[in-house]
Amino acid sequence: MSWHYRARKRVLETGEAWFDMVEYYEQPTGWTKDGMTPGGSTYEELVIELQHMLHDAQSYEVLIDTEVD
Repeated sequence: MSWHYRARKRVLETGEAWFDMVEYYEQPTGWTKDGMTPGGSTYEELVIELQHMLHDAQSYEVLIDTEVD
């Protein structure tokens, strides 16, 4: 299974846009329902995770999620 982080844009019931990060899966195609929170067991692991998320956010198009919260 191949995956990467992807920025997601959602439109809330209030009509405002909300952006978060999700895990995006290619086979089968799909993504996590809830946004991802970066973390790690050390400060260094947290920084690496944040860098990974930023790299993927800049490398892939924003995912437009039409499902309303």
